[in-house]
Amino acid sequence: MKRKDIKKRPLSDTTIEALEPESSMYRELHADGVYLRVKENGMKDWQLRYKKPDGKWTWMGLGPYGKGAHQLGGQEAREEAVKRAKEAKDRGIPLSELNSKQAPDKLLQEPFSALMAEWLEIKRKDWTEGTYDRAKRMLEIHITPKMGNRPYRTILASEWFNLFKGLEEKGLLETLTKARSYCQDIYALAQVTDRTQYNPINNLHKFLESSENENFAHVSPAEIPELIRAMRAYPSRPIAIGLQLLMLLAVRPTELRSATWSEFDLKAGLWTIPESRKKERRDFVVPLADQTVKLLQELEKYRDRSDWLFPGRNTRKNEPISNMTFNQALDRMGYKSKQTPHGMRHLFSTAANEAGKDHRIIDAALAHKVKGVEGVYNKAMYLQQRRELAQWWADQVDVLAVSGIANIQLA
Repeated sequence: MKRKDIKKRPLSDTTIEALEPESSMYRELHADGVYLRVKENGMKDWQLRYKKPDGKWTWMGLGPYGKGAHQLGGQEAREEAVKRAKEAKDRGIPLSELNSKQAPDKLLQEPFSALMAEWLEIKRKDWTEGTYDRAKRMLEIHITPKMGNRPYRTILASEWFNLFKGLEEKGLLETLTKARSYCQDIYALAQVTDRTQYNPINNLHKFLESSENENFAHVSPAEIPELIRAMRAYPSRPIAIGLQLLMLLAVRPTELRSATWSEFDLKAGLWTIPESRKKERRDFVVPLADQTVKLLQELEKYRDRSDWLFPGRNTRKNEPISNMTFNQALDRMGYKSKQTPHGMRHLFSTAANEAGKDHRIIDAALAHKVKGVEGVYNKAMYLQQRRELAQWWADQVDVLAVSGIANIQLA
């Protein structure tokens, strides 16, 4: 609905819901000096227009529009404006001296779990289902038991620090890093919707360990041949094949562990990862080297009724293996904190760059987003060149396993 089509005031909920954003922010009178502000991104909130003691007109934020626990409908916004005016009169101060970001009473007790649920729904639009489920599960396990029922405006930075420090002491660095980032973003949502001015998560990262380096850990050049041999000799053959595929394909670990046989065309030597499982939210075609096809053909001999390449142990749940399976295998092989599944991508990228391969082909193989004209997407971009690159890498891996000589300089 366009603002020019408004027929009456106060604005009805139907009208408010239907109002469309424009190229710039605008306000529409609701009633009694209360205006609805519509931002360029479609977000809507309430503001009170009033005159300061010096005679100049100004605005005071009343709260976001909506029907949620933290939001105000049209009548509630008018009541909030009356309450603010009465408070200023009772205190004998100008309305301008009240905190313009003061939250309505019902917002003061809003629990962190409610804010978290709202944030998750917003993120759900951009995330894959798998990413959403993992984030929700992580927050429910590690955050909500202690913070879920607490009014988020009253939780101190020191309390958040102690919670995250507990994860650090347990060695859950990747969980710590993601949980902290998520919670910081959740508070940011409260800030941009005028529910709080304070984000207690800011600056905590300066005093906590990070999983970034550990998550992308990789062996030194001299250790690559032994790593290849160790993976090939791993006692569980399906997992041994999975580890080798991670090195040859250079895909994200979650993409491989969640892969299904229906995504592969072994005759054509292609694997199509659907957009629902790609971080970039787009289909992606992976060309397969000859060695990769042979490994997949061998893995297919272990196939049961499941369509998963790597089915989990609990057949009732029909789920793939845990996201920690490949990590644990590397740990058992003696590579804890030295080589991670994700670090396999680094080995491939560095080797290809050191060999002088075209950076555009390398970026395309890794599904990296590229800015500008080169970044215009085609799910089969550089397919033939990437097939040649994949075959080159598979041949290099074979040579390294046999010769034990690595001439790769890793950053």
